[in-house]
Amino acid sequence: MINTKEVFFYKEVIDNTPVKLLITCPEGFCSYVNKEWRTYTGQTGDNAMGDKWLDALHPEDRKTCKKIFDDANIANKPFRLLYRLKRMASGKYRWHLALGHPRFTANGEFEGYISAVIDIHQQKKNEEMLQKSKNWYEEYAEAMPQMAFVADREGNIIFYNQRWYEYVNGLEGTEGWGWKDKPIHHPDDIQRTLETWNHSLKTGELYEIEYRLRKYNGEYRWFLGRATPIRDSEGDVIRWLGTNTDIHNQKIAEVELERTNEELRKKNEKLERMNQLHKNLVRVIAHDLRGPIGNMQLAFELLEKIHEPEKRDKILRGLEDMVERQKKVTDGLLDVIQAQSPDQIKASDIDLQQLVNNIQKEIKNRLENSGGIIETDFSDVPTICYNESFLHSIIKNLVTNSIKYTHKEVVPKIHITCHKHKEHVLIKVSDNGIGIDLETQMNRLFKPFERLTEVAEGNGIGLYIIKNLIEENDGFIKVESTPGEGTIFKCFLKEYDC
Repeated sequence: MINTKEVFFYKEVIDNTPVKLLITCPEGFCSYVNKEWRTYTGQTGDNAMGDKWLDALHPEDRKTCKKIFDDANIANKPFRLLYRLKRMASGKYRWHLALGHPRFTANGEFEGYISAVIDIHQQKKNEEMLQKSKNWYEEYAEAMPQMAFVADREGNIIFYNQRWYEYVNGLEGTEGWGWKDKPIHHPDDIQRTLETWNHSLKTGELYEIEYRLRKYNGEYRWFLGRATPIRDSEGDVIRWLGTNTDIHNQKIAEVELERTNEELRKKNEKLERMNQLHKNLVRVIAHDLRGPIGNMQLAFELLEKIHEPEKRDKILRGLEDMVERQKKVTDGLLDVIQAQSPDQIKASDIDLQQLVNNIQKEIKNRLENSGGIIETDFSDVPTICYNESFLHSIIKNLVTNSIKYTHKEVVPKIHITCHKHKEHVLIKVSDNGIGIDLETQMNRLFKPFERLTEVAEGNGIGLYIIKNLIEENDGFIKVESTPGEGTIFKCFLKEYDC
């Protein structure tokens, strides 16, 4: 759950954003409007909830906007709405552009929209005036407060107003199609801009796009580019009237809002994981620790009563196995608990071959009894910077599982490698064991206390511990398996800075 301070901070960010904002839920209803919207429209929070926000729109615009929004909500896609919004102070309607951006959880579940609403009344009125005028382009384009341009039917820019030249500081050669070869559009935006412009030229549809334009001082600012086709009496396009409206502040506010939302989402996920860890620890104490302690107590009582050496040795060996299992459970859980506090985690450069050698010594008896063979190849990445206790627990758990879950008549063969994979280090542990039916058991594989087979004894928390250690350190784990042939665990580890 998000605590009260985080909720207050989240609302403060939204309410102090210098642009009207609406937030909707997955069902398509408005769930929140910020202070800018409430002040402008006079709607209180309750008066704008559900579909009531539409009441602030001009009656002629409501039906069209509702349909566009509903269609977008069903498809979980971004939307744009152009409508007239009533201002409470004057009682008059002004044209606005609403840009809706879908929100998704980390699992890809649709959470609704954040919609930024921008006043474009003057731009809209200017475009309407120019549409009606015959001798229009220089006079009206020059009168526009934002950067404006005029293009012919083929898309050649034949006029820029003075605001454009002030922004690019007299950069020459931007007329015609020359602008695409000049350092104006951000490199990440130029291809998308050309595709959108060519589409409008081909179809005659309204040109509308957001991009970054480079100012003469090297600063990139966000703009809303729009161009309206001017048609003759036959309906053919003869000119394009375009504008570039600065939306940089709104865009930065939107990005900041998304960043804040993402941070809160991560904190919420962290709290949920901590809550689940608490529940699992209680279960371990109640079952996997308390039960064996009772068994050990019973074994000690038997030792006091039994004097035959062979029977006493058998009981002692059983006690050793119980102690070893409980040590493994306790050590693993302590690692998981420590992983919840990343500031306290100590990392160092770990020699992978030396680490595996130490694990082989610890499980020497198991290897000898099973005839198991461990092969390694760390030629690509011989050392990694990580917490040694965590890495030891991860590899040891996977290796011991490979030995336990194998065919009786087959010698266990385990292969461990390490390679770089983008921003992670990939450690692969593969075996020739009994394999896992991932189609039926994948959803249980990493859950605590889930045992997928009775081939060998176990407590069902080894893979749970591994997954927690890896994910709490910004990594992830994948598994590939074929029943009867073997399994490959792929551990994508995020290295620390040593």
